[in-house]
Formats: sequence, C-alpha cells, structure tokens
Amino acid sequence: AALKIQSGFRGLQARREVDALKQERAKQVEAATKIQAGFRGLQARQQLKAQATSSVRGSLNNSKPPATSDGGTQGSAAPTPPLASPPPLPVASPPPLDDALPPLPSTPVVPPVLSSQVVTPAAQFATAADDGLTEEERKLKIKEEARKRAREKARSYLKNRRGSTA
Repeated sequence: AALKIQSGFRGLQARREVDALKQERAKQVEAATKIQAGFRGLQARQQLKAQATSSVRGSLNNSKPPATSDGGTQGSAAPTPPLASPPPLPVASPPPLDDALPPLPSTPVVPPVLSSQVVTPAAQFATAADDGLTEEERKLKIKEEARKRAREKARSYLKNRRGSTA
C-alpha cells in the first residue's frame, strides 16, 4: 500500500513539474514574440524612413536649379534651405459598402437539394443553436454538458482503474 501511495504522489509531483515547465515555456515564447514584433516594427520604420529620405534626395538630384541670364545657376553660392518633411502618404479609402456586398434576394431562396422546402434569406443562417435559448442560457447549457462529460469520463476511468487492480 505504501508503494502505491508513494508512486501516486511522485506522479502528482511530476505532473506539477511538467505543468510548471509548460507555463514557463509559454511565458518565454510570449516574451520572444513581443521582442520580435518590436524589432520588426523598428526595422519597418527604419526602412520607411530610408525610402522617404532616398526618394526626397533622388528628387533633389534630378531637379536642376534655374539658369540665370549670365549662364550660371541661380543660388549656387547660397546654402540650401533645410528640407521640409515629406508629405504624408495617401491612404486608400475602403470601398463603399453598397459596392462590396451583393444585394440580398427579395424572394425566398430555394436550395436545389431541398426544392420542397422554401428557405427565406434569414433562415439561411439559422443554426442548430436557434433553440429559443438566450445566449446566457446557451452558455450555461454548454458548461453543464461539459461537466457531465467530465464526470462520465472520471467514472469510467475509476471503474477501469479499480477493475485492473482487483
């Protein structure tokens, strides 16, 4: 009997240790993900800044200063003024909702398989969960069913365990 108790306790300790290691690993993965996301964001910002400065420099190099009457360039001896910040990038607006969604049919939809049963557009999206229960009642029902399955599983486990040791 003592061996049975000791082995059960050692199993419990091992399960607790494995759970602790899993939780620690999950924390490490979450932290690594946050670090990676921050670094990728930094890289993206740096790339955008580099593209913006290179496009501004490229446009400055391609443009020629206006010529003066004596053949030289105007303002060649004067220092260039500081560059203004680039204009904001245009943001694409989403398409209007009227164009994005097809209109709902005004007549009942008849599926080809069930031609004898007329389905209205609202009934197309009806599911088995439409049993007259509120969302709160449905959640409670699901929880109760889960508890019931857990109790049945525990009973069968204990029954099998008792049967194998006897």
